[in-house]
Amino acid sequence: MDHTKNYTMGTDITPISTALTTSYLKTGFSTEPTDDTILDRFKRYVEASPDKEALVIADVDTVKREAISFKDCDDLSDNLAANLIKEGVEINDVIAILMPNCKEFIVSWLSLLKCHAYPAFVSFNMRKGDDLKNVLNELKAVGVILHTGRSEGFYRIIKDVFGRLLDFKQDPDVPNLKFVVAIGTCLDGALPYINMVRTTTELELQPLHERVATITMDSPCAILQTSGSSGHPKLVVHRHFGMVNSFNCVAIRLNMSSSDRYFCDRPMTWGAGLFGLAVACIVGLTVITVDTTMSVAGRDIHSILQIISKEKCTRGLMMPYMLYDMLELPSVRKYQLDAFTKFWTSGQRIPNALLEGVNKTLPKASMIIGYGSTEMLWVSSQLYNVASQVDQTGTIGYPFPGFEIKITDGDDKVVPIGTPGNIKLRSYQMFTGYYNDDKKTKEKMKDGWFDVEDFGYLTEKGYLVFISKTCDMIKRGTVLVAPASVENVILNHPSVNNVIVVGVPDPRLYEELCACVILNHGDTTTEKAIVDFCNENLTEQTLDGLALTPKFVIIMEEFPRLPNGKPDKTTLKKIAADKCAI
Repeated sequence: MDHTKNYTMGTDITPISTALTTSYLKTGFSTEPTDDTILDRFKRYVEASPDKEALVIADVDTVKREAISFKDCDDLSDNLAANLIKEGVEINDVIAILMPNCKEFIVSWLSLLKCHAYPAFVSFNMRKGDDLKNVLNELKAVGVILHTGRSEGFYRIIKDVFGRLLDFKQDPDVPNLKFVVAIGTCLDGALPYINMVRTTTELELQPLHERVATITMDSPCAILQTSGSSGHPKLVVHRHFGMVNSFNCVAIRLNMSSSDRYFCDRPMTWGAGLFGLAVACIVGLTVITVDTTMSVAGRDIHSILQIISKEKCTRGLMMPYMLYDMLELPSVRKYQLDAFTKFWTSGQRIPNALLEGVNKTLPKASMIIGYGSTEMLWVSSQLYNVASQVDQTGTIGYPFPGFEIKITDGDDKVVPIGTPGNIKLRSYQMFTGYYNDDKKTKEKMKDGWFDVEDFGYLTEKGYLVFISKTCDMIKRGTVLVAPASVENVILNHPSVNNVIVVGVPDPRLYEELCACVILNHGDTTTEKAIVDFCNENLTEQTLDGLALTPKFVIIMEEFPRLPNGKPDKTTLKKIAADKCAI
């Protein structure tokens, strides 16, 4: 492994030469951005390796394994796009994609790119689906490509949501919607996917060729939903230029190439899942995915590691919950993971105890901790087990190329180096705006600067430190308390597996600290023991003289989670408030 300074920073950037004195940083390029579209890059790999697997839907039972080649992706997406144009899809129409991880997903996305449409990746409440029509109306979607699901329950939801449209060809609840393309079980009134991808003639493809010719680097390539962790999910628009160059820089930093096999368990309708599909098209590698319930709800890390081994994965995403589950195994040596040499993790704060445990468990693999947002894509990354770790300890790494970062106070003034404040970002890869919401776009972007609504600071060497989501800061008395400062100490308790500190209502101080704790499996440590540990180790006081020991500790079996797997802190705060009510 190359442990030079440039490696730890990433070969995609030019490191700063002098220490920073103020909280502003602009990163340079080692490789100039490209004007290629996603389709330009994808076509190269179709021509270079037509029979190579682009996407694998893996399973421990190899009989259930499915794969699709680059050539088949290209041919089938051509046919689907041609038929969508025949159905009346116009340039910049919004078409929603609603399906689990499957071969049809990459075909559907590529077909919408070829149509020069807006592909909108939609998630919804799987138990009811009552929010789905609202999302479709926000998007003004004219069509939906969906999978009818692998369960009777899901099929009933789909029939309930789209029944009136399919029966009467129009539904006043979703007035813009004109058609549904259905994959899987027959859905009366829908356009069968299997018919839409059948071979078309060169004459039928001619309108498609004319449409593709209109696509540029500024054309839309995705509408993503935010997680909704700070309120109602927003609809984020990205263009080809930003996505190609952002993911290309990530590929360089992760040392990805077309020979790699990339593992990702996340739904493709989410940013982390879409990243896998995108790098397949942009870098030409093979992406390996699975049934997304296997890792979170199923906690089946045994099967995950078996698949990573069998599929000879060399790169991938390992979310924190998977890392925790992996550390509970007696040994991972039997899985033969030597080929899996670099992976990234993200989505929440990663405690040092977890980092050290993973480093011992997978000593031959380099772990990258990524930081970003739906709007900005990848912002920075820390390469954990490398020579200059001392410079990166406690940080979320050095920003990717083409970023401007500033840390500001409440008056939007740049603060001195090392001073906590609001993280503001500007970049060529940032989103173009929130779909059909100019007001929200203007609120979040001023003079091209995007407010991430995160609290943190820059070190003099240019590393970014994340303290907390601005909305997570706890206002106790006259002082804002960063939950991470308390969580980092509690995580050092040998019985603690995970912890989230939230604010609960207090009639005198406005909020008090409550530590929601998950213990290691089988541990019986009490709330009082956690409080005693805090009293011994949280010796600092805030400026108003109050200690940082939480007033309340709640031991829980698990945290409520958002659909994307992140902790649902809004629900957690409600649970804590109910338990701690005075």
